[in-house]
Amino acid sequence: MNLPNPYGSRHEVKLTLMLEAQTSGNFVASVLEFPSYREEADTKDGAIAQLETALMERMARSEIRPWSIALPSNDETNEPAWAKFAGIFKDNPMFDQVMEQIQSDRDSWGEEEIEASEYQR
Repeated sequence: MNLPNPYGSRHEVKLTLMLEAQTSGNFVASVLEFPSYREEADTKDGAIAQLETALMERMARSEIRPWSIALPSNDETNEPAWAKFAGIFKDNPMFDQVMEQIQSDRDSWGEEEIEASEYQR
């Protein structure tokens, strides 16, 4: 089936090129959106040219089209996964006491900045 191109006669795709200098002196060019495509050459331009050739050969054999699919829902009501846990402690007699302790701890911290090293424990 030969479908008309919805993008017109020419379609361009913007990709993210990454160039890496190797300890050998060579350069590696890769496309972040296509991680399996990686080319190494003596120069940056050479690596880019080889990468472009490899991608163009693949694109010549490929068809690119927009595609949307519906994500599966967790249940019939489409509730978020966390919703089934909402309110599970409502009848726990210690819930209010625990919440008061949490708030007390937060209040004791004050307004000062927290050291970055505290996040890495």
